Amino acid sequence: MKRQEPILLISQDTELLGKIRQIPDPRGNFFLIFHSPEPDTVISLIAEQKIRLAAVDIDTDTSSRTGLDLARDIRLKTPAEILLVSRPAGREEIISAIRFCFASGYLFKDQLSQIGYTIRSILPEHTAQKYIMQELILSVLTPAEKSVLSALLDQSFELKSSPKTLANQKTSILHKLHLKNTRELLHIFRNF
Repeated sequence: MKRQEPILLISQDTELLGKIRQIPDPRGNFFLIFHSPEPDTVISLIAEQKIRLAAVDIDTDTSSRTGLDLARDIRLKTPAEILLVSRPAGREEIISAIRFCFASGYLFKDQLSQIGYTIRSILPEHTAQKYIMQELILSVLTPAEKSVLSALLDQSFELKSSPKTLANQKTSILHKLHLKNTRELLHIFRNF
């Protein structure tokens, strides 16, 4: 029997949850766990269930946290990847959300019939959708900064820049990606 992958769907939108519950996964690759967006319980649920993908309704607003903040928190604190779900939005809003949350996928609520296909396009380790999302996120970096990032991730690639130049480029990468430290940077891109 094939192992089904648990997917966490986080939303307060009961209409959205009802629609998604009606969409079958004919291949039986995954099953959905529905959860309200309580940050602490979401983080612990992801760890307990070993969830690799969380679909986050970013139109959700909880007390003082937005769906985007929750999605980013999940990416920074767990190995789970993010599928953002929202009402149709403009190009810049979508790009900004993807970059902020380091998302692996994006789906409009009026495209819910495609959620099974979208989930299956994110779950494998290497997919075209993930490459495209990662390239979009990294497009703010210069070619030299991308080389430094590759060297950090690979840990075997030697760069020919001075230690001061490398330190400046690492600082620039963290600043452009809005990350606090190298640990966060490595966590995000090793779990992408």
